[in-house]
Amino acid sequence: GLGDVYKRQTLDHEVQIVTEFDAGFAIPDSVCLNGGLVYAIPNIGGGIFTGTGITDDSNGVFDPMVSGLGTFTINYWVASPNGNCVNDSNINIKVIPATDPSFTFREFCEGSVPDTFVPVNPGGTWTGTGMQDSTSGIFDPTGLTPGNYLITYTLNQPCQIDTTVTVRIAVSYTHLTLPTTPYV
Repeated sequence: GLGDVYKRQTLDHEVQIVTEFDAGFAIPDSVCLNGGLVYAIPNIGGGIFTGTGITDDSNGVFDPMVSGLGTFTINYWVASPNGNCVNDSNINIKVIPATDPSFTFREFCEGSVPDTFVPVNPGGTWTGTGMQDSTSGIFDPTGLTPGNYLITYTLNQPCQIDTTVTVRIAVSYTHLTLPTTPYV
C-alpha cells in the first residue's frame, strides 16, 4: 500500500537563541595626536562606527588629527544578518599631545671639547655623527672635520616623535697679534 511509499523522515535542527548581539570592539584607550590612524577592531564585523575622529565608519578608522586633543566617545552599532538583534557599545579614546623633542645645541669650533646637549624632555635617544652614545646627549667633535652634522633626538614615550638639527663645526682660526710699530 501507500504506507510503504511514504516513509517518515525526521530532521533535527539546532536553533540558537541570541538574546544580545555582541557589539564589542577594541581600540586603544589613548593615542598620540601625531600617532597616525588607529583602527577599531569589532568582535563582529558589519557594523557602523560613529564619533568624533571616525573617518571611515565601516572600517572603524579613527584619525587623531581630525579629532584633535581630548577624550572622545566612539560608538559601534551592529545588527544580526536578519536585523532582529541589534546592539551597540561605546569606548572612550583619549588623544594626548606629542612631547616636545627639542634640545639646546650650539656651534663648535674645530678641536672643541665635548659638550652635552640638553633636551626639553629627557629619556630619549640620540643618533648622529659625533654623539658619544645614544643616552647621554654628549656630542664629541674630537676628530671631526669642519662642516655640518645631523643630530637627531627621539622620544618614544608617551608618543614617538623626533627632531633633527644641524650642528656646525667651524674652522678654528689663529689670531695673530701684529706689532703696533711699523716695519722698517
